[in-house]
Amino acid sequence: MVKEINRMAKGIEIECGVQCELTYTPDYPPLYNNPELTALVAESLRNIDGDEDIKEIKEFPALAPSEDFAYYAEKFPACFFFIACSPKGVSEP
Repeated sequence: MVKEINRMAKGIEIECGVQCELTYTPDYPPLYNNPELTALVAESLRNIDGDEDIKEIKEFPALAPSEDFAYYAEKFPACFFFIACSPKGVSEP
């Protein structure tokens, strides 16, 4: 992630004729989803009545929305996941 932010800062420098200074402080640990708990959550969601409308998205861009949840995941098995809705006829949330 830091590498990508540095790359974007360099692009801004080139495009805007400015000099960027980047200070990165890794305040939060990476979030780790416990595989067994994640499998349990996924299976539970598949068993919901009307599960044909539930879609599992396996490939998703890296995000950092979890922040302090990662601290919980260091102490206890955890599973961080998103829930989204989309209107009928829309294939992606």
